[in-house]
Amino acid sequence: MYFKRYSIAILLFILIVSFYIAYNTANPIVSVGIYGFSGPHMPLAYYSAGVMLVMYIATIFHFSFYNFLKNRDIAKYKKDFDKFARSFGDALLAKENRSNTYKTEPYKAVGSIVDNATISLSDDFQSNSEELNEILSVINRIHNGEIVELKKYNLSQDSELVQLNNINSYKNGSLDVEEILNKQDKYTKELIELAFMGYIVDAPLYAIEKYKELMSKKSLLKILTRINSDENRLEIPNETIVSFFSLLELNEEEFLQNSAALSKSMIPDQRVKLFEMLSESNEIATAAYLYTLFDLEMIDKADEILESSSENDFVHFRAYRTLRENTNKFSIDIFLKHKCD
Repeated sequence: MYFKRYSIAILLFILIVSFYIAYNTANPIVSVGIYGFSGPHMPLAYYSAGVMLVMYIATIFHFSFYNFLKNRDIAKYKKDFDKFARSFGDALLAKENRSNTYKTEPYKAVGSIVDNATISLSDDFQSNSEELNEILSVINRIHNGEIVELKKYNLSQDSELVQLNNINSYKNGSLDVEEILNKQDKYTKELIELAFMGYIVDAPLYAIEKYKELMSKKSLLKILTRINSDENRLEIPNETIVSFFSLLELNEEEFLQNSAALSKSMIPDQRVKLFEMLSESNEIATAAYLYTLFDLEMIDKADEILESSSENDFVHFRAYRTLRENTNKFSIDIFLKHKCD
């Protein structure tokens, strides 16, 4: 409602009617009485103008009241929209424990859905909300390997975005590897494993032992390849290697792979002794011990193990032994490929 235009029109109407009564009628002097109360004696034109003015004021109050109610509803919708936009942003960020209270029925219906949803949008999506566009930009940058400041979003350490951001920080060198290894409760298992794999590339033995509880099958193999290597050379006594193996539950094929890896760097005597020790502490490693003996042409020692074992054990090694008796063209590596493919 255009109050200014309405007011001007009504006032002009009151003036016109009042002038008409004053100059085109007798315009008598009257006194209006209501419930025993008598008003002053005035010309009829004044009374008619007064009545119309009261009606005008009443309509203004009426319009103002409903306009107030309308504006209040609009304010509710605006507040709910702003809250919904934030809730949508929280869904994009995959925040936990989201719960928003809405005052309008439409937003109550969709708001509860968004509060319990994780939302992803295409990389080129653009919203009319600057805040949502900023969040989308942050998400895309993190997934593209950039480091982003996330404090303002109050995300938990378990958040996927925080985890990816920490990984980006580590890969870009802004997060120190020992910071990760010394504060493992602060970082995810994935990042800790990644940091440990990078750490063992050139770390000394005492430093590796410090974090040996992080040993994995992959990291063990990487450590073993450093033994007597030309780059980042590492010398490890067999007792220490056995202790590393004891931290893991390796199957037969994995023991074989480790023996094959050591064949490139470890001196034969140490390698034989190592797998002898491993087979004594874990019978699953016996196949790797046999592989080591055949690989180093220590046939007599391998025969001793086969002869003291059941005929149903180490069938492939027995087949290989038979092949060797007929021809020397076969390498023990064909056995390794058979077991590890």
